[in-house]
Amino acid sequence: MINIEQIQSKWSSVTRYALAFAFFVIALFVRLKIAPVEAGLSFMVFYPTMILTFYLCGIRAGVFFTILSTISGYYLFVPPFLSFSPSTLGIITTTCFVISSCIIGLVISRMQHTLALLKQSEQHYHCELEDQTEIIYRLKADNTLIYVNDAFCRLFGKSHEKLIGHKWNPVVYADDRQRVSDKLNSLSPSNPIVNIENRFIAGDGLIRWGQFINRAFYDEHGELLEIQSVGRDITQYKLAEIALVDSEEEFRLLAEAMPQIVWITRADGWNIFHNQQWVDYTGLTQEESHGHGWNKPIHPDDQQTAWDAWQNAVANNSVYSLECRLRRTDGEYRWWLVRGVPVLNADGKIHKWFGTCTDIHEMKIVENELKILGNRFNTAIAVSEIGIWDLNLHQGKVWRSLKHDQIFGYESLQPLWNLAISLQHVLPEDHNLVISAFEEAKHTGILLFECRIIQRDQSVHWINARGRTFYDENTQPMQMIGVVEDITERKLVEKERILAATIFEAQEGMFIADADKFILRVNKAFTHITGYTLQDLQNQTPHLFSSGRHNHDFYTAMWQRINREGAWEGEIWNNRKNGESYPQYLVITAVKDSKGILTNYVATFNDISKLKSTEEKLLLSLDKQMQQDKMAAMGVLVGGVAHEINNPLMGVINYIEYAHEHIEEGRPREMLGKALKEANRIARLVNKMLTFAHQPSSDAPFCDLLSALNHVLHSIEDDLKKAEITLHLDVPKDFLHLEINPDSLEQILLNLLVNAVYCLKNVAKPRELQIMARQMENDSIELLIHDNGIGVPINIRHKIFDPFFTTKPLGEGTGLGLAMSRQLVEASNGKLELLESSQGACFKLSLPVLSHPSVKSSEIS
Repeated sequence: MINIEQIQSKWSSVTRYALAFAFFVIALFVRLKIAPVEAGLSFMVFYPTMILTFYLCGIRAGVFFTILSTISGYYLFVPPFLSFSPSTLGIITTTCFVISSCIIGLVISRMQHTLALLKQSEQHYHCELEDQTEIIYRLKADNTLIYVNDAFCRLFGKSHEKLIGHKWNPVVYADDRQRVSDKLNSLSPSNPIVNIENRFIAGDGLIRWGQFINRAFYDEHGELLEIQSVGRDITQYKLAEIALVDSEEEFRLLAEAMPQIVWITRADGWNIFHNQQWVDYTGLTQEESHGHGWNKPIHPDDQQTAWDAWQNAVANNSVYSLECRLRRTDGEYRWWLVRGVPVLNADGKIHKWFGTCTDIHEMKIVENELKILGNRFNTAIAVSEIGIWDLNLHQGKVWRSLKHDQIFGYESLQPLWNLAISLQHVLPEDHNLVISAFEEAKHTGILLFECRIIQRDQSVHWINARGRTFYDENTQPMQMIGVVEDITERKLVEKERILAATIFEAQEGMFIADADKFILRVNKAFTHITGYTLQDLQNQTPHLFSSGRHNHDFYTAMWQRINREGAWEGEIWNNRKNGESYPQYLVITAVKDSKGILTNYVATFNDISKLKSTEEKLLLSLDKQMQQDKMAAMGVLVGGVAHEINNPLMGVINYIEYAHEHIEEGRPREMLGKALKEANRIARLVNKMLTFAHQPSSDAPFCDLLSALNHVLHSIEDDLKKAEITLHLDVPKDFLHLEINPDSLEQILLNLLVNAVYCLKNVAKPRELQIMARQMENDSIELLIHDNGIGVPINIRHKIFDPFFTTKPLGEGTGLGLAMSRQLVEASNGKLELLESSQGACFKLSLPVLSHPSVKSSEIS
């Protein structure tokens, strides 16, 4: 095909315009010859000539031709073929004629350019095909070759002419022809692609392997047009594959013959092979072990370690090595050494892993036992602070442990050591002792001595050296191995122990506890005071002696001060073995070693019961004397005031009663009644003052607690019901009689119960009052009266027994009830006190029982 663009590229512009002008002259000549005959036909010569001009000379020359032809049509012919008219239609006709001619020229130019590009693309395609190393060929429907590339020709040693138009079957190996033919016949419009591996006979006569991708092309009716195939020579690959199969078979035979477990995985750890040893040991089948099933027998505690080791080996392309436990088919875990070697591809990346598993269970047990023994030995040496030495008697050299040189005052091992260097550190007074001990050990085989050494810092220390002598085959001493120990502290302790033994047998109670406060030793005075022996105090701390009189904060502060300041001393209440509480003056000292580490607590104490008893009696006597003096003075004052008030008061009451009885009903009578009521209240107050002023005699007859309590409860029964108070009684019926006047006991109980009822009236329900009585071991009866009211505020608890102190509103109380009650109780050698309570008020009344046990209490009615 003629390439017009290549021809045009060689022409100059003048040549193109000249050729266009020549075509114009030719067209004009033809038109002049034809015009006389047929004017219409002569005009039609213009179009083919114009098209030819555009095709050969280009678009510009074609436009030039068109313009010349148009001018000639109007002006060169007389009469003209086209009569020019300045009308609108004429202008439009002429313009359209010129534009259409230009468009035709533009279309012809684009067509030329498109054909050129298509030709260039086809040439490029053929070049690409010829440059490919792949085998490319095309077949017609009848299996005739219609195209082969150069690679195909080189492989089969034939030219294109000898191959094109011939059947392709002869080049296929005879044994594979039928299989290849069947594969190609299986192509269809729905399955147009098929891959085939087959053997063929190359140009050198050798049988080679090829791999081909065949694609069929069909027309719209489903008829086969051609088959295009792309293939490559895979002979080397197939030979390697065959060799690999043979190699793998040999590998499997070798793997099955090995006593170890053999395994292969992909680069990602996906298992592809285990030998029979794995199946026999784990009980897993090959199918169960494939993939990641190989990690099932690994002990759960070792799986993370195995994973970390695997990740490290993959990251570094290094050998995979791990000791882990694998579960046997019977469920027992045994130790195995798992090792894997990566096989790298041409890019240096891991292709596969080949590895083995070796049973090291017995070796692991021995290793662990040796490790335990080694740890025990090292721990024993470290804990015992012992240095080890090995003396070669022939060479005079000494191997030592670090602790050996540290005992002599050095921080690190010295480069040289021998017996002479050791003697340089020995105190001169002990030189002969050390030399004699070594000489004697050569004969006896045993070395043992204690001596003093001077450390590097010039401090003197005691050491103990022990060793054994070893002999050669001639019974000549050749080696001594032994230990050395710093016994300075032990020597000091021995001296201190002698001194402590003397101090420990003092008359003060003493005990020694360790740093955890466990009691280690007590002296005889301790046992005499507390009743506890050392056997009683095994695994016990001083908390055993706590009496409960001191709270947790007290003990916390005490031990903090001991640990901070080193000592604490003060009075404290503790219990004896029999449960009796007693006061003691205690001194506790913290003992620390030379490094400042707490080692022991040493406590000394004295029983100050007698001192405290004497002190309490003295204070009680003084308090009682002061109270008696105060009460006597108050009694005289109160008695005088009451006497002076009582006489005129009786007259006032009589006058009011008389006036009240003889006056008519009305307002005055009502007012006199109120005055009489208030006067009688004053009289009662005066009587109480007289009673308070005259302390009852201590020579009181006996009293029945239950009868007195029963009588008082009957008197306040209505008050209890009105206040809706629930009464709880817990009073045994067989109490002995009390040494107190019955009237006094009833007065005491009445005051306490009336106060409780008054307090309970002002609280929400339920309102409860509890009365409990118990006989104590000290021949007394303890009575508790406890309500669930608002209780007594802390700031007034110390004043509630004071005379004339009351919490009731003005006019509702005299403030003498509790004061009189305590006075009556103490007159009978008893005790009345207010106890601490989480809710309400709780009063404890303690009274002595009658010393005649034959007299029993009565029953509650």
